[in-house]
Amino acid sequence: MLPPKCRDALETILYIAMHAKGRAVSGAEICKYKGLPARGLESVLQQLVHHGILKGVTGPKGGYTLAKEKRKLSVADIIGLFWCSEQDAYEQTDIAQSAIKPLCEDLQSTLMLSLKHLTIDTLVQQLEDQSPERLGDFSI
Repeated sequence: MLPPKCRDALETILYIAMHAKGRAVSGAEICKYKGLPARGLESVLQQLVHHGILKGVTGPKGGYTLAKEKRKLSVADIIGLFWCSEQDAYEQTDIAQSAIKPLCEDLQSTLMLSLKHLTIDTLVQQLEDQSPERLGDFSI
């Protein structure tokens, strides 16, 4: 299972990729979809903007859009931003430093290699191919 921030970031990117269609998607809209408080994803969104995954749009119709084309944005690009920060909290004991940290690094390396070629475009296409009942109502 991916760490929570990785899942939040990936789901946020997929939501924006599916809903932006010529407009910016607000953080509050994404939070409402996920059942979170209106600013519940603010730190995730800020990191995604800071690393060039999202563009922030200011103004009354502001929000977020993808900074890259869906086909040029890999799942590894997104997960890699958050994976390490989530793992650092667990590395406080000698055992964690000596055994668990190297294991996590090996797992992360293997995961990133396999996800490097999986794009957001591929995941969006998979989601769009699924039945509307399973995805819910995406109308805005």
